[in-house]
Amino acid sequence: MMLYWYPVRGEKNPYGLCAAETNIVHLYDEWGLEEEVTVHLDKAREAAERSGVPDAFLRVDNLSVYYTLQSEEYDKARVLLDSMQVRIPDRSQNSFYHEFYDNYACILAVGETKGKDLQAVIRARELIGQLKDKPLNNLSVLTYRLLGDVLAEEGERELAIDAYLACTDYIQKNQLVNQQRLVYYALGRLYAETKRPDESSRYLLMAHQAGLVFTERRNAGLMSQFRVRYETREKEQDNRLLRSELQLQKRTTQYYVLIGIVSFLLGTAFLLWLILRHRALRLRHESNLRQMLAEWQNMNRKNEELRLQIEKADAQHTMQEVINSLSPRLLTNEEEQEFRRQFCFLYPSFLSGLRKVCPTVTRSEELLAMLVRLHLSSDEIAFALGNNRASVNTSRFRFRKKLGLEKEVSLEDYIDSL
Repeated sequence: MMLYWYPVRGEKNPYGLCAAETNIVHLYDEWGLEEEVTVHLDKAREAAERSGVPDAFLRVDNLSVYYTLQSEEYDKARVLLDSMQVRIPDRSQNSFYHEFYDNYACILAVGETKGKDLQAVIRARELIGQLKDKPLNNLSVLTYRLLGDVLAEEGERELAIDAYLACTDYIQKNQLVNQQRLVYYALGRLYAETKRPDESSRYLLMAHQAGLVFTERRNAGLMSQFRVRYETREKEQDNRLLRSELQLQKRTTQYYVLIGIVSFLLGTAFLLWLILRHRALRLRHESNLRQMLAEWQNMNRKNEELRLQIEKADAQHTMQEVINSLSPRLLTNEEEQEFRRQFCFLYPSFLSGLRKVCPTVTRSEELLAMLVRLHLSSDEIAFALGNNRASVNTSRFRFRKKLGLEKEVSLEDYIDSL
């Protein structure tokens, strides 16, 4: 699982990711998985570029130089060494990268000159002696191996054997089986070339045994790698499904919210339309009522003028009967019913409330109450009913008494409260 979590932790720490990737490179190198080594070396370089830390670049360049020297790509090795030289701290500062830079430069000099540069070979001999005086580690083992490889390639067999032998105890003690099989096979081949069959047979047998262990570990590594990739793929698939479900839930929630908002807006608009429509109908009916009352008042006014003219003419007794017939209200039963219908539309609970507080109320008193509810003055009520003001005031007084109102209570306020 280490291979899966390294990159995840390094997303916010590119330098840490670079260090993790270089460790994975060592692991895959021990398993002999060259393709994975290349992949993770590239990832380490990408992380180093994102971090911008010189030490991160030096980590990657140090490993890259090793693999280019191993594959005898000397031009690339030269470029990488130049890159290391730019980033290596000043020699006054203690840095192990100085040592590796010098070692790789020595190996590159031998490889580039094909052993024809005597000084390069002498420098390689001195380097082997210097390495023997220092404690070994995994990186110095790689230096020994590269020295052995390049010296053997250039015909310096004894010097190559010396370089290989210097690291055999360390790789055996630390069970570096990949290095064991490479070093032991190289020693067996060199001893065979130098006519030492016993040593050659011993190291070739050791190389074969190391190869068996290496194959077993490599297969185990491949199985582990396959398992990690399989589990990672499963987790990625689960994550994709989970993301799809979350997106679907989010989209569904958004749709519900949108539908709710649209429904609310439509409901609000419909309610507003109802209110406006009711208000318009109310205003229209109220206008009709007032127009009807205005017509009644106009008719009563004309009736009053006619009666006054007849009285002044000092007409006969039969004419007095005509006058008396014009005095009552001019509302017909049909007109009164229409008035009541229009009024009940505006104030549907008024008459029922009035009848509840005053069960003995008469139709003429109901009509008076409705006109008061419409805020008509006594004169306007008199014209509407065809009576004079004194008659209206008398009707109001009797109606107040029937309702049981105190003097300080206004009939208009009481009627409005019903």
